Amino acid sequence: MDRWIGLWILLTLSVVLRDLLQEESARYSVLVYTMYVTPFIYLFRMVRIGVTELLLFAMLIVMYLDASLLHPNFFRQSTFFYSCMFVFTFLLYRSIVIRGAISVNDVARFVRYVLYAYFVVLVLQQFQVLIGEQPWNAPVYTENRWKLNSLSMEPSNTILVTAVLIFTHVKLQEMMRGERKYRLSHVIHADKWVWMAYLYVNLTCGSMTVLFVLPVLACYFFNRRSLRYLPAVVIVLVLAVNLLAQANPQLMDRFTDLLTVLFNTKEATSQMVSEVDPSSAVRFVPYMEFFRTFDITSINTWFGHGIDQLEVLCTNVVVDDVERAIGANNILSLFYDYGLIPGVLFFVFLARTILPRLLSFQTIYYLLVFTVLPLNHYITWLMVCLFFTINHFRNNYDKTATHTPRTDRRQYTACAAGTTPWTTD
Repeated sequence: MDRWIGLWILLTLSVVLRDLLQEESARYSVLVYTMYVTPFIYLFRMVRIGVTELLLFAMLIVMYLDASLLHPNFFRQSTFFYSCMFVFTFLLYRSIVIRGAISVNDVARFVRYVLYAYFVVLVLQQFQVLIGEQPWNAPVYTENRWKLNSLSMEPSNTILVTAVLIFTHVKLQEMMRGERKYRLSHVIHADKWVWMAYLYVNLTCGSMTVLFVLPVLACYFFNRRSLRYLPAVVIVLVLAVNLLAQANPQLMDRFTDLLTVLFNTKEATSQMVSEVDPSSAVRFVPYMEFFRTFDITSINTWFGHGIDQLEVLCTNVVVDDVERAIGANNILSLFYDYGLIPGVLFFVFLARTILPRLLSFQTIYYLLVFTVLPLNHYITWLMVCLFFTINHFRNNYDKTATHTPRTDRRQYTACAAGTTPWTTD
């Protein structure tokens, strides 16, 4: 039973079925209903309280006190309880993994199947657009009808969900194959279908987010051995960019204009970014406004400005109309809305939970790719769950495995089948 609960949690954090219910407000219903029951399941099990739980509970307590006592006019219980539901959902999933109910092979198969599902649904959507039908599960048409979301809320979310899934695939394959480093040759040979599905989704869904994610992910593969593949990789990237430019010239124009403002302007302002590309401004303006208004001596810096105040600030900059909220949220919303204290507690939790060590590729991957997501976002907690899973199995292997390559492979293979003691904590 625990195994299925854990996999169901991962599924609800990976997939959003917009057409499951007719009302737009019900698009997260499956996830919300799942998260509603997770605190009761978690508390019923009487799980031992450890450092991870204490960090998250302390963060929630400080968030509640900062928002409800200092800024009651902006306080919304629904927003705070949404954070609580995400926290308890993760804690329940964590307890299931620690008890050994889920094996490496379970998660590895789950990741592959969801990546294939994203590919199949996107192809279906593209075919429906081609014949003039409204795509299944897609958002309302924008000016670009080829900008499609597959199984997420929007195309940019598709890029981020698949970025979590493919990196999890890479790390789990390292374990199952007994390798310290995933080889670039696996992309071309053993895992080619997974990578073809991933790259097709990313290069054809129409989101500019891919131009920021793929270069970061590509850095994971480069070392002295992989230099022999560098010419082929460069050729493929050039062809992919040219193909993307031909298929979606507006996307490339937006990307070029944005880079010009960010890097060729001595003092780029939020207004300049908003004028070039309002969509991209939602990603960049929160950072620019946060650091512009940061004041270490202000009480609001330490205890927050109130719920959604960073979004209000950025909305005024991007569209100059508070009634048209742009959803300008990222992880800085936690620092700006609730203050430095809960923000630091959350980062300490991440360092202990999802990072093998502070100076690691996973740290870079999170900072460069996933900080665009706020605390109350399903992809944030999908990343936390899967990266925790990677670290859990890796840490248990490091405690028990010998250094003989042949023994490594046997222990990794046994772990994949869920038959070794180090699959439990």
